[in-house]
Amino acid sequence: MTITTAKPRCQSPSRPVTGGFTLTELLIAMAIFVVVMAMAVPVFRTLTGSRSVEQATNIISATLGGVRNAAIKLQRYRGVMFYLDPNTGRIGMATLGQVDIAPAGTWFNEMAANIALDMDMDVEPVLLPPGIGLETIINGTVTAGVRASNGYIGFNASGALANKLPMGGLIMFDPDGRLSLEPAGMALLDSITSTKTALGRSLFPTSLPAWNYVSYGSSQLGFVLFESDPFLSQFGGDSAWADNNVAAQYNRIEKPKEDWLDAQATPFLVNRYNGTLIEGE
Repeated sequence: MTITTAKPRCQSPSRPVTGGFTLTELLIAMAIFVVVMAMAVPVFRTLTGSRSVEQATNIISATLGGVRNAAIKLQRYRGVMFYLDPNTGRIGMATLGQVDIAPAGTWFNEMAANIALDMDMDVEPVLLPPGIGLETIINGTVTAGVRASNGYIGFNASGALANKLPMGGLIMFDPDGRLSLEPAGMALLDSITSTKTALGRSLFPTSLPAWNYVSYGSSQLGFVLFESDPFLSQFGGDSAWADNNVAAQYNRIEKPKEDWLDAQATPFLVNRYNGTLIEGE
């Protein structure tokens, strides 16, 4: 009997097991990661800002549509006042309605304003998304092709008490649903009862300014939206409304801000007849 013995299989010599990346490989990977993140952050901010502006546009459009419909239904002047919310620092929209009271003093005659507005407490104010700034557009004085006074109404952060306004511009509709060109004022005091109006209580909980009204003339025709952080970091304040309309002061304080808004902000006009928004360039 022949016994055949199986030969053992040949085994390849074992390869050394690597313990991970080398220091050089880790440094290269970290460098690539840093470069990619540096490139992605501005894009992310741009996309986020675009979405925020789009969201703010939708909020404003819906709010203006509701106010316009109410003006037609009630056959009364109604509007939206932009304001700076003291608790969040965000831009808010308060609904105003026509009232049959006159603020103290003779400002109706002086300002030729024949419509008084007060806050409608039955309608909750609406806040725009965080990080979004808004300024309403006005027609600044133009001399020799150069604007010499304000082109925007903002929210003053410095100056005398009369200029520390949490109130921004006004967009108002008449009973026919059109943008109103009637001079209007926002009443802070009921001269009949000598008590604060709802607007006065909301914006000035302690004491009213020396004057008891705010007059913006007719409705503003449009506004601009922008990312507020770059604006605030560059100028240190969110006012595009000088303490007074002196050309020298405008050129020194306000013109750089308004030039920035002209270049960076997205403008919107309000259609005078149906209240829809028209985006400009």
